[in-house]
Parts: sequence; structure tokens; C-alpha cells
Amino acid sequence: MAFTCTYTSKVGVAFPQVEGADLVQGNTFTDLNRGETTSLVQAKGDTFTFTPPEPQEDQTTFSAYNKTAKMRSLSLGFSTPEEPFTHSLFFKDVPANYCISPDFHPILQCYFTAEYQETQILPNRIYGPLIWQQSLESLPQDTTLLLNQDHETGDYILEPQ
Repeated sequence: MAFTCTYTSKVGVAFPQVEGADLVQGNTFTDLNRGETTSLVQAKGDTFTFTPPEPQEDQTTFSAYNKTAKMRSLSLGFSTPEEPFTHSLFFKDVPANYCISPDFHPILQCYFTAEYQETQILPNRIYGPLIWQQSLESLPQDTTLLLNQDHETGDYILEPQ
């Protein structure tokens, strides 16, 4: 058995839609690089948007402000040409006029488990065999990973291509 996936490292911030324990793909997001800041603003009615990213003083991190009148959830994640935005780090109920400014050094950890669904918010640590991990900052922007199963031991092996 072999499985291939491709990772593209384009970080962004989103105004996620939450239904129960699931993050629903919303269309309010923007790409954000280290050293940039953006703000979630309410345009008209229930329409939200992010301001264009601007340079900020701290070049080692990025910031996203909630510039609406109420608490709003924000999330960090990744975008690719095929997938507009995938949530990775969720911030619930960010107060009005506050910002998130994470020191974000993402580590991709791959587990083999059937206990979770694709959009499910993970409330705790994943328990299961960790088959691979790597700092996303050290991977090329486009990375293909190949998942194979060792036919003798049954172990799963994930290798960058």
C-alpha cells in the first residue's frame, strides 16, 4: 500500500465557521507572512473581511487583530492552489480589539489512526503511533510525502520525496 500527499507551506489566518465540534471551511481568510499584520473587520451586515497584510515591527512573528465589535474566533492554517485554507491552530473567542500573535514554528506530525474525521477539532493530544515528524520551516515550500507499509513488520513509513 502506498499513499502520496503534497504539502505546500503558505501560512494564513482565517475567520472560521464552527458547527458543533467541527471547523467548517469558510471563505474569509488571507495569506500572512512573518513580519506582517492584518485585521478582521466587519464590512456590511454579516460580511467579514481581512485588511491587506502590512509590515509590522516584529519580523519574527505575525499578528491578526479582531477589529470587530464582538469576540470572534480566529485560526491559523495553510493554503494551497487546490485547497483555499486548511485550519491548523484555532483561537476561540478572541476579544474585540485584541490580537493573536503566535510564535508559530509548525511541526508536521503524522500519526496513523482512524479515530478522527478530517474536519474534527482535536481537543487533546493524539494518541497513536507517531510515524514521522519534521519542522515545516525546514521543508521545501512544495513537499511530496510517500506513505508505505513494511510488509514484514506492518509498520507504516512516511518519506519525503
